[in-house]
Amino acid sequence: MSDKSGRLAFLKLQRDVIDIYDRLEATGRGLSYAELAAALVELGVLKHALGEDASGRSAAGHEAEAVLLQRLWLALATKTESAQPPGEAVEEEAEGEEAEQEETLHIEPFLRFLRRAVVQRRPQPGVAEAELAEAEAEAEAEADAEAEAEAEAEAEAAVEAAELQSLAAQPPSEFKAVSPRRDEFEQSLLDDFIAAYRNTLSYKSIKNLRSTTEAEVIKAEDNFCTFAPQIDHKSRKLDAQAKALQLSGSGGGGQRHERLYEQARLVGDKQERERLRAAEQRMQEYSFKPLINKQSTTSSAASSPSDRFMHLSSTGMRKEGGLTTEDIEFAQECTFKPRLIGYAKAKGTPSKALPGFTKAVERLRKTAAERERLEAQDAAEAAKKAALYASQKGPRPFNFQTERRAERKPPLLYMDVNLGPGKTGRIGLHEGDDPAELALNFSRTYSLDSTMRKRLQQLIERYMAEVVPGYTEQSTATVAPSPADDKLSKSASSAEDEAGGVEGGDHLVMD
Repeated sequence: MSDKSGRLAFLKLQRDVIDIYDRLEATGRGLSYAELAAALVELGVLKHALGEDASGRSAAGHEAEAVLLQRLWLALATKTESAQPPGEAVEEEAEGEEAEQEETLHIEPFLRFLRRAVVQRRPQPGVAEAELAEAEAEAEAEADAEAEAEAEAEAEAAVEAAELQSLAAQPPSEFKAVSPRRDEFEQSLLDDFIAAYRNTLSYKSIKNLRSTTEAEVIKAEDNFCTFAPQIDHKSRKLDAQAKALQLSGSGGGGQRHERLYEQARLVGDKQERERLRAAEQRMQEYSFKPLINKQSTTSSAASSPSDRFMHLSSTGMRKEGGLTTEDIEFAQECTFKPRLIGYAKAKGTPSKALPGFTKAVERLRKTAAERERLEAQDAAEAAKKAALYASQKGPRPFNFQTERRAERKPPLLYMDVNLGPGKTGRIGLHEGDDPAELALNFSRTYSLDSTMRKRLQQLIERYMAEVVPGYTEQSTATVAPSPADDKLSKSASSAEDEAGGVEGGDHLVMD
């Protein structure tokens, strides 16, 4: 026990001892032997009250407590003159004979002993290691002998209990000459007392109190406990549900998570019942009840899409009366049946990734993300600039597209592009058209690659250079294509010859 714990324990013992002396009105006169025994029982140092019968295994402990009580009385009790009742004459005795005296235990030496035992107690000096080892060996030997002597102790328990009652009921006056009182307490008495007190602290819940003392302690504790909790309706309802679960045996005796799961299941069932009840009430408000025929019931029985498709197919075949003649002939002529190769699972273990592959992929992804971010940022800035430019120029008047089409002049010429056997494309050339834009639109329409688009753009630029300056002279010219334009053969005619047809070959005719 540490010094701090010893001081706290002494303060508690001091309060309890002062309270016992006040209740017994023994502050001035002191405690008698029986009152001391009752006080030690109330303090929890002793387990058995004075005069209590002990039998069986508790007889040895009862005897040890009686010896400790007698030793404590011998060490602390003092003689005081007995008080005489008022109004009665005191008979004079012979000279030299002392007046009648009785032994009592006052509060001052009792508190001094408690302080010495709990706070100021020091271990006995001069204890060697050999003595400690010998004490441990003796304790083991005693434990072994205790099992052998247990049967004999039970037989002699009744006799020892009777002798113990007569021994503990009277103060040990016959031992005074053998054990004279000293100012300094014996170290063994201090050790035995603190051992009993530690045992009480370890097993506080099993200390033996008198019935009257226990009732007084409970009453005093109830006086300090003034808090009265108020339980609401929800808590009572939850407690009733828990008791119902315990009585039903559906989850009350299991672990905590099982009880919570059972409670959640009950709550879910209740919510489902409430939902069904509300749905039934809503359905009762609707008076319309459709009549479903058997065919709809049969058609809705197919659950999967494939079953649904087969059902619709068989129904259509029954309505049409089977296959037509054309379907039968087509099926007879088409005898080819491809042989499909099933999916073969890969064998072996997958190859390991190349060193640095993951880092390279991650680097490429970061680069692509950064490029997309920059493009989006540039597009946003361009949109802002366009909006700012449009706001500075002001709104333009609204014109219909039909007016633009009416204002557009007829094309200068048409260019026919031979795309293959029986496939020709036509390009109308107007004044002010961009050859690159015309070639790009034509390539997108007919899915041409970049090489063909560049060749087409070069041809359009050459024809535009030749046609636009001599448009007023109404001259005709024939232009031979280059050898590299063997795949693209183009012919152009004026707008006036459009209805008459287009000349074939690799010539460009200008009216």
